[in-house]
Amino acid sequence: MDETHPDLSSLPRGRRLILLEGLGEALGLERELAALYDRLASSLPPTAPVELVAELARETEAHGARVAALIVALGGHPPPPASAAGPGTGSRGDLYSRVFQAERSLLAGYRDLVALLPDPAVLPPLVTLVGDEGRHLNRLLDLYRRYS
Repeated sequence: MDETHPDLSSLPRGRRLILLEGLGEALGLERELAALYDRLASSLPPTAPVELVAELARETEAHGARVAALIVALGGHPPPPASAAGPGTGSRGDLYSRVFQAERSLLAGYRDLVALLPDPAVLPPLVTLVGDEGRHLNRLLDLYRRYS
């Protein structure tokens, strides 16, 4: 099975609809998270590894593209990006908190969606997202411990 074009014909329609709804929510959160990482990078002190945060932003954008591809593979249409909310305000602590909550929500959401599959091998890109989100959360926690 090609990971970019998985065979989802074995999934019942109801399960596909639940997956589509969850992936649509995840896509919105991935997009928001990428913007939050950009804001966080600009708020870090000069000694902080800004490139790490920029890398997390790029990876998060790539996750969004993968989630959009999964939505299409399930027969749905990715929602359009929400209009940008602007640069936003808030302390670095507030940004860390928002990013942390978004990463935790994505990890839990992706795990829940994988649990809906009769076999995780049906949708390998979704399983990959679970691992990626776990790594993002660990990297974020390390960053927070060192630079908060």
